[in-house]
Amino acid sequence: MENTIIINEELMASISRRFLAFAIDYLFIQSLYFSYVYFIENTTFWDYLDKDFDIFDVLTGCVIALVYGAVVYPIFSGNLGHRIMGIKVVNFDGKSNFNKFYEGAFREFIKDICIVLIFPNLWILFDKNNQNIYDKLFKTIVIKRI
Repeated sequence: MENTIIINEELMASISRRFLAFAIDYLFIQSLYFSYVYFIENTTFWDYLDKDFDIFDVLTGCVIALVYGAVVYPIFSGNLGHRIMGIKVVNFDGKSNFNKFYEGAFREFIKDICIVLIFPNLWILFDKNNQNIYDKLFKTIVIKRI
């Protein structure tokens, strides 16, 4: 017998809860990124902010997002921010958690790209299921942990 979750409006994670989860996660990932900058590139935070932006910075951020997603999704069915805010990512059909390492890696990678592009992040404001564009792409929905 399959353990299917019936997804309704009451179970869906609110936009505010998702935003707070995003903010928590963003701060955590940025701390990882700036740790890389400090220890590997041997650059201080302020020196880093003074330098010109380049494609290497974007690629480094994407690699960090890939590794981060591959590590945390199998543990939390989402990222660290999701876990702290009491939400998780499930497949839209409600039959399974979204918790394979490659699913998390690619979801976080695409989310990282969406952050740079800005527009896809506004999608959630107009979606009846509170899905972002990458949720639609991966056929996922973010719900409250039950």
